[in-house]
Amino acid sequence: MIYVLNQPTIVDLCGADADQILHNLTTADVRALAVGQGCESFITDVRGKTLHHVMVYRTDQGFRLVGPGGESAKDPQTSFCQRLVDHCDRYIIREDATPMIVEGDWRLWVADPESAAGLNDSWHDCSWLGPGSRMCWSTDDASVSLDGPVGDQAAFHWHRVIAGFPWYGIDLDDSNLPQEADRDSQTISFTKGCYLGQETVARLDALGQVQRKLVHWAIGPADDSQTMTSGDPEPMAVTVPTGTTLLAGEKKVARLTSLATLRPPNGVAESAVEKFRSMTQSISFPVAAVAMGFARRSHFDPGARAEGSDAAGQPIQGEVLAVPHE
Repeated sequence: MIYVLNQPTIVDLCGADADQILHNLTTADVRALAVGQGCESFITDVRGKTLHHVMVYRTDQGFRLVGPGGESAKDPQTSFCQRLVDHCDRYIIREDATPMIVEGDWRLWVADPESAAGLNDSWHDCSWLGPGSRMCWSTDDASVSLDGPVGDQAAFHWHRVIAGFPWYGIDLDDSNLPQEADRDSQTISFTKGCYLGQETVARLDALGQVQRKLVHWAIGPADDSQTMTSGDPEPMAVTVPTGTTLLAGEKKVARLTSLATLRPPNGVAESAVEKFRSMTQSISFPVAAVAMGFARRSHFDPGARAEGSDAAGQPIQGEVLAVPHE
């Protein structure tokens, strides 16, 4: 399946010294990229907090940064695009490097691994729907050659929750440290040398574990006897808004950030629906949704349980899933 996303963050960093500047601001080893290659990376501030989570592609002129669009909750007047440009500008003194927002009505098309085979060179490797997924960007829909249906943003977000990809502005923000996303192998080089916030990232690596991180949760109604309707083998829906907390006893142990419900929206790839089934088949209670959410250290491991309430005040239960990272 191919999905289309509106109003992404697209920023170019151009100039002879672009690799030096971006090296100093990213967790990944961007200098190792050849023209046309890309990698996933965090942009960090001096505290090691995440200013954005992007795909970085090397171009003939420098680099292109592509990621979720939106604005910071702390500063809704400043877009993620503008914040990236301002951040780069702050650390350019005499270097030949110019950050700029790529203006226009851009859209992203993201292909899951099953649909990515055979796509032309205008498509680039990305990790948003797992290894082998690809993306392209354009202001002209007609220039993107597509065969078959296209899923919308709701379908994309359902799929990427199942794939385990955190979305900046939904699952992550500038209060998070890179390791809290639990994507170290995809985003962080521990051998590239110094960069902004590197001391914090390295210290966390030396300590061995963060205090919270994103995990997958299976979510269902707490009272199994009330989850079935007559003749319906599926659990009744639960409505779990963003920010729902889960408790172990009276202690808050989790906060849910994204949800993929039992009944997916139209346009979701069948492979993602099958993965939903396979990743929840060992859960002992009827599963109404798979969620991504932050857990405390006591609830990092698969099988850890917690409880809470849905939007209607009905009790729910959650169990941490054993999901291999993609």
